[in-house]
Formats: sequence, C-alpha cells, structure tokens
Amino acid sequence: KPVQDIVARIDLPAGAAARHRIDDLALHWDRIVLRGRLALEAGAPMPLEAQLEVEPTPDSAAPDWRLDVGAHGPLARLALQARLVSHGQSLDAEAEIRPDQRQPLSRLQAQMQSFDLAPFASGLPTTSLSGRIDAQLDQRSGAVTAQQFRVQADLVNHQPGRLDRQRIPVQTLRLGALGDLRTPDSGTLETLRIGLHDGRDAAGTVLGSGRWSVG
Repeated sequence: KPVQDIVARIDLPAGAAARHRIDDLALHWDRIVLRGRLALEAGAPMPLEAQLEVEPTPDSAAPDWRLDVGAHGPLARLALQARLVSHGQSLDAEAEIRPDQRQPLSRLQAQMQSFDLAPFASGLPTTSLSGRIDAQLDQRSGAVTAQQFRVQADLVNHQPGRLDRQRIPVQTLRLGALGDLRTPDSGTLETLRIGLHDGRDAAGTVLGSGRWSVG
C-alpha cells in the first residue's frame, strides 16, 4: 500500500560541519501512523540521532499501542532500540546495523510477551508470541578469521491457527543456527523444532538440522 499524508520540516544546510534535520515528520501507511524526527551530521563519521513513534491509525479497531524506535551512532554502525507500549503485550528489542557490510545486521536481541503482528499491516496474521530471539556476531579477539554469527530463537505462539483464518499453524519454534559472516550464504542449522497446531489440536512436530547453501 502507498505511503500517504507525508508531512515534515526539512533543514539541509550547506557545509562540511552542517547538521541536517528532519523534524515533525508524520506519515500514514496502511494501518499505522509514524511520527518522529532525525538529525544527521554531514562530517565523518556522520553520527545519526532518530526518534520515531508508530501508532495505529485513528480508525483502527486494534487496542491502543505505541512502538517507540530510537537510533543513534555513526552511520556505519547504528544502534537501534525498539519498545512496544501496550496493554497485555510487550516487545523490547536492540539491534546493531552496519549498512556497508554484506551482512548488515551484526546484533539483534528481542524479547516479547503476547506480541501480535496483525495491527502493523494488512495481511499479517494474528499472533500471541512470547519468547526470545538472539542474533549475535562473535568476533573473538578482533580476529578476522573468527567472524561467526549465531542465531537462536525460542518462541511460543499462544494463538495458533489455520492460515485461512489469518493465523499461523505454529505453536512453538526453537531454532539454532551458526555460520561465518564472510560467507553468509552458507551455514549450519544446529536445531530446528516446530510444533504445529491448527487452533484446536496439535498437528505434529517438524524436526531438523543440517546445512544451507544459496547459489
């Protein structure tokens, strides 16, 4: 769906020491309204500061909620934080982004309780996710030869169901994977356990391990 009702005050002064700003940013996309501000220094290392708020549109039937997102740091190594403020559910996440890298996500930690995807966009399923996701770059001793990444997820979906009812037929997910950032198209799936559920009864378990390779 298109982005609509974009409003912002933009200040782009000239000069190597200039501070570019976007203030009073507001836009409407699908089921959400985004507001915020950001500032970017023109000189190296181009530090960025941003504060964004995401809320449901006024005509949304979803309960009141607000997602606060912040970003700061040099443009080549951004730290992001996100926190969902809502009655009955929560999400806290931290990430580090390096846009100039082949694998830009260098760290992600997210913890959630009864988290529902549906209010964020049309077509997303209703969920109630609880658990934790960790994606970590391990660059031990600063050695170029040790650029491992590891992803671990342990989630429970308290509202599983059939896809034709806008649910996900997954009740539990446990995943563990690792690889090398220099070759992110391949890696090892250490653990995969998916508990299936159709919303009424358990529908089986998917177990797996192995390696992946793209291309």
